[in-house]
Amino acid sequence: MDDRPTRSLRPRGRFEGNRSAESDQPPSEAQYRALIDGEVKFSKRYEDVELLGQGGMGEVRLCIDRRTERTIAIKRIDKERRGQRERERFLREARIQAQLDHPNIVPVYDIGVDDDGLEYFTMKRAVGATFEDILDGLRSGDPKIRARYPLAARLAIFRQVLHAIEYAHARGILHRDLKPANVIVGERGETYVIDWGIAKIVRGDTKGASLPPGRGSGLGTPGYLAPEQSVDGESVDARADVYALGAILFELLTLEPLHKGSDIEELLNSTQFGHAEASVSARRPDLEVAPELERVCVLALKTDPAERLSSVGEFIAVVAGYLDGDRDLALRRELAQRHADAATRAFANLQASDDPEGTLRVTALREAGSALALDPESGAAIDVITSLMAQPPSNLPEEARAILRKEEDAAEAAARGQRIWYYL
Repeated sequence: MDDRPTRSLRPRGRFEGNRSAESDQPPSEAQYRALIDGEVKFSKRYEDVELLGQGGMGEVRLCIDRRTERTIAIKRIDKERRGQRERERFLREARIQAQLDHPNIVPVYDIGVDDDGLEYFTMKRAVGATFEDILDGLRSGDPKIRARYPLAARLAIFRQVLHAIEYAHARGILHRDLKPANVIVGERGETYVIDWGIAKIVRGDTKGASLPPGRGSGLGTPGYLAPEQSVDGESVDARADVYALGAILFELLTLEPLHKGSDIEELLNSTQFGHAEASVSARRPDLEVAPELERVCVLALKTDPAERLSSVGEFIAVVAGYLDGDRDLALRRELAQRHADAATRAFANLQASDDPEGTLRVTALREAGSALALDPESGAAIDVITSLMAQPPSNLPEEARAILRKEEDAAEAAARGQRIWYYL
């Protein structure tokens, strides 16, 4: 299924017309009262603006709710495909999505029937690009997208997706069609998981919650659905969503899909028989990927559900831990670079002057030492200290002597440790 209810980066429809001059004027008190009191026809309440997307069961249009004067998205069932099965599926999607009150899931406002007797539901209009659009831009080398979505930014988006799915699972709901095309990313980093059309309720009253099982006709998108889902989409549990999340993580790490094939049959064979290499280092040895990310990716993509990660919570712990650690490391390196820059400036000034008091030399040593304390691999700080040691002053200030003695003591302690281990 490929409904994209909130996609607006590249609208697939054209404007049906601008709002009339009259509609730009604030409604009168009588008009407001008419909208609020009693029944109002669909065409009177909702003003059509443009087509946002079209999928298997209907279309999604941008509209203005005249009652609240806000812009919304309306998904309406296609009258040409409106059988009993399609109608139940459409209403199930609306009701399931309406139950999921989470910041990373598009909220449903209302469900109803239009003037033609066709079912519809209204929801928030989320502005942005799909994760698929972003990955396509990265693959094509778009400089703006590359600058905006480095690995840390992609993982931050993915973490929001994980939280949304963890919440849905806690409510007993499986998505069953997770893929980059079903993730919307807004201009300010807000992220939404969309298209709950084949979601399944796995606890409580399941009447009307799932499609009738069809042997060999698995639900979902080939290339992302789990092996067991490709055979029977009705018997799956939360681990099917975990597999799809693993496929998404693999793609955002490598910028290439996990499963490759020229048609659906090849993709399904690769999925069912585990032909795809899930190890990033084996598949892309040219990439440097943190081992914890590679490991969680491999565990999420096990062909046998019994060997797979059992919950999204385990996924979140690894990704959050990596992002938090990476943020700390980045901050330390940023601070180290500031000290290294100060040391470099002090050394340059020392070269250009006599520095009789030794102030510049002390400053250069202090700043370089601070940089190395934060980042032992700071090349700029190492260069400054190496240069200072190669040019000893005739009269070394006591503060500088203390700094050098501290460095020498640390080096001697390290040497003693090495000699002890060698002896043992």
